[in-house]
Amino acid sequence: MHRVDRPPEALDTPDFDGQVYRLDEPVLDVPRLQQLLLRQTAGRVIAPLRLDALDNTARQLHGEWRGRMLRFDFEQVILAAGKGNGALREMLGLAANMQLRPLNMVMTRGPLPALHAHCLGVSANPRLTITSYPLADGETLWYLGGQLAEEGVGLSDATQIENAREALAELLPWIDQKALRWACWPVDRAEVANQGRRPDHPTLLRDGDIHTLWPTKLAFAPLLADHLLRAIRDAGIQPRPEAAGDFSAPPTARAATPWERVTWC
Repeated sequence: MHRVDRPPEALDTPDFDGQVYRLDEPVLDVPRLQQLLLRQTAGRVIAPLRLDALDNTARQLHGEWRGRMLRFDFEQVILAAGKGNGALREMLGLAANMQLRPLNMVMTRGPLPALHAHCLGVSANPRLTITSYPLADGETLWYLGGQLAEEGVGLSDATQIENAREALAELLPWIDQKALRWACWPVDRAEVANQGRRPDHPTLLRDGDIHTLWPTKLAFAPLLADHLLRAIRDAGIQPRPEAAGDFSAPPTARAATPWERVTWC
């Protein structure tokens, strides 16, 4: 982390009264990342799959996909299903070893500048976190989290949106809110059990041939992937393209983002 002399465009105004530091942390474009993963795994993504049995003793997975009963023989199992990891681990006879920490995120869209920032106050947690995405209609979306989202759990959408409006008016008063539209998005953070506290690092749990992944936050996903690849190499597992035979799944659509699912007000 280092201080920058010139703030980003969204903060480059005489009304800004603060200091800006740059974090050595990547910002990921989630929709583009989804498309990239789909291209790299074309023909190998089987979704939706109704999982009937996951037998670690026989090293077999059984499920139904598009009316077909499928059986997979495996050497290693990688669980990367977020909060679905708990149920999958229990199916394998393992303790869930997982915690959920809820958030009530707020999204706003309109003629906004691009900004990726944490607004720090007296608390150890950011008072407000802003992540922005360009939308196809030319608008920009701000995804608002931090203390706002943590303290907003259980509040109505109307109350939480008003809290977000007040936070922006106080912290970034030069942002014109008149043309903005708003929505809330409740979400659970799935993490390795840590007595309710956020883990400091990404987590890879290894139980024999079963690897369970919790990145803690998206920015840690590349680091967690490196840990996983190292564990698989250490186990002597090498890619075998012929293992799938001539099976090829049809193209899978990208999952909708939160801002594509909500009703805006």
